Amino acid sequence: MLLFYNDYNVSSVYDNFGKANAIADMAAGMKTRGIKIDGIGMQMHISTDSAPTRDHTSQIIKKFGDLGL
Repeated sequence: MLLFYNDYNVSSVYDNFGKANAIADMAAGMKTRGIKIDGIGMQMHISTDSAPTRDHTSQIIKKFGDLGL
């Protein structure tokens, strides 16, 4: 069985990676303590006036990928 943490607004352009950093810290802490986690789900509801850029979203995905997720 795989374990994924899913959350909303992970790629929000308004919080300067704050939520993504907090989730990455949580996942890293879980891995350090031997808690199995396989990935992060990024639920998004975007609109044309507040959509994250491809680069912004790519940076977040890379951050989670660097953790082995």
